[in-house]
Amino acid sequence: QMWNGDSQPVVGICGYEAEAYCRWLSAKTGQTFFLPSEWAWEAAARGTDGRTYPWEGGWEEGRCNNEAAGIGRPTPVGSYPAGTSPCGAQDMAGNVNEWTASRLPRTQRKSYRQLSTVGLLLALSGSRVLRGGSWYNASRYVRAPSRDSYNPRDRGYDGGVRVASRSPVRRPES
Repeated sequence: QMWNGDSQPVVGICGYEAEAYCRWLSAKTGQTFFLPSEWAWEAAARGTDGRTYPWEGGWEEGRCNNEAAGIGRPTPVGSYPAGTSPCGAQDMAGNVNEWTASRLPRTQRKSYRQLSTVGLLLALSGSRVLRGGSWYNASRYVRAPSRDSYNPRDRGYDGGVRVASRSPVRRPES
């Protein structure tokens, strides 16, 4: 993939490859890494106050890489510090549409919060949920509550991966 480089988010991978990467990284480091659930992803993006974007207030150009930025490709992770979420996660809006571990309910118009547990289990489809929008999306699609879905076998030029961990991850000293 021509856009995967140093400090770039990984794009062009399918959902199964994203899961395999988490398994590989867990084995390599001894820490547990996984794809976040849709609920966990949204909680990290919205914070406890339920904001629409990872930052407070409404849409503001210059807080994420999306169509309005006019770059036309992913940017290095952390290029938009003003768009950092309440938990400190960067690029939760725009840049790369991120795979989650959640499947898309067949009743697509319903939020995962509106489905009962039994209804959710009965409604599961083969598609997986992606969150965050990407570099080519308009502002209405990079909102924290927006969602998309792909078949986990499909690769997209905007589909990427964000890993989650149960334990704190320490960055290596430079």
